[in-house]
Amino acid sequence: MGPVRICKIYGGVYPWDVRVAKITRTLVEARYQVDLLCRGDRVSAVSENIDGVTIHRCAEPRLAPPIVGRLSTLPFPLNPRWTRELTRIVRDRSVDLLLVRDLPLTLNALLVAKRAALPVVLDMAENYPAMLRDLVRWSDSRVSDLFFKNPWIAAATERWVVRRCHHILVVVEESRDRLLRMGVAPDRVSIVSNTPAATFVGNPRRYHVPRVEGGPLRLIYVGGLQVGRGLEAMLLAVSEFRRESQVRLTILGEGPTGPKLEHLSKGLGLDNDVNFIGWTDPRIVPRYILESDVGVVPHLVTDHTNTTIPNKLFDYMAYARPVLVSDAAPMRRIVCQEHCGLYHRSGDVPDIVRKLRTLTDPEVRKRFGARGRQAVVERYNWDRDAERLVTTIGCNRWARRLC
Repeated sequence: MGPVRICKIYGGVYPWDVRVAKITRTLVEARYQVDLLCRGDRVSAVSENIDGVTIHRCAEPRLAPPIVGRLSTLPFPLNPRWTRELTRIVRDRSVDLLLVRDLPLTLNALLVAKRAALPVVLDMAENYPAMLRDLVRWSDSRVSDLFFKNPWIAAATERWVVRRCHHILVVVEESRDRLLRMGVAPDRVSIVSNTPAATFVGNPRRYHVPRVEGGPLRLIYVGGLQVGRGLEAMLLAVSEFRRESQVRLTILGEGPTGPKLEHLSKGLGLDNDVNFIGWTDPRIVPRYILESDVGVVPHLVTDHTNTTIPNKLFDYMAYARPVLVSDAAPMRRIVCQEHCGLYHRSGDVPDIVRKLRTLTDPEVRKRFGARGRQAVVERYNWDRDAERLVTTIGCNRWARRLC
């Protein structure tokens, strides 16, 4: 019998996604052969090797009109283009297991797997129906969204697929508990969280940037710019807080609400207090974190944020930065358990201001930061999650042929 081959299925463009990169790299290091089927475009190679992973892109046809090309590669359930590409890879590459990221392409994976008698593992990085409910709630939905982003169809699809996948990976305890309430057996769910890799956790002194004593309280946000991220409330809180103390907020990321947030910041007169950096090379994000005093995650509380955990929470903690987070259940639980920062009520500007006031004390920040870093070194790190991933893949009864 030759080497075991796993095909990871990801509906986004790759590179880059940090979770996909960590999972595929871990499987390669565990001596699995790894293929990745992802969405492509008109310029990327249809196939290439990245860090030992063979990439197959569901690319836009070069001769088709752009709109037709984009539609043909949308990762919606049972899109025949994705099913055809996955069938080809399973046949030509002698795949032993399918590992599918999130809900949209799970039906495709189950269909192909049934024909080939393969196990399917669902990497549930998001509570997908809840995420779509947030999108519908906060966006001007178009007619096409009723099909491609329908949360009720997604919820029905999820109920069907979670009973048919051989195993499910989730990112946090609250997500696991949601599946258990849906009737999924506990031995079919494993937690593989969004923790930082060892290279990120490395010695902060390598990146150390001396700070200016007596300067402003420097806040940092790293992530997407969408309505549900709660950045409007954070901007309003910065506007209030600067009346009593100097404060600077750096925002790293991009997204659909970016222009609105910049307009709000300008209207509040925060030109000198808020810096919108935009998309940033992940390799220099640590420097921005270490130039800050507090990492913020002000996500509004919804069913989605109550069942997921953002990478940036652990990134801030890894670099010994205290955190200020909303009271979304997983973040509140971790912050309270680890005593690594403070939480505020979702979207509550006065409460954010009160917590910022507490965090002006450098001794408080130092104490929270040290506890956060210790928690990452000891518990919330990818070494531990990678071990769970490899154990799950190799030691389940459905994976006997993979051992």
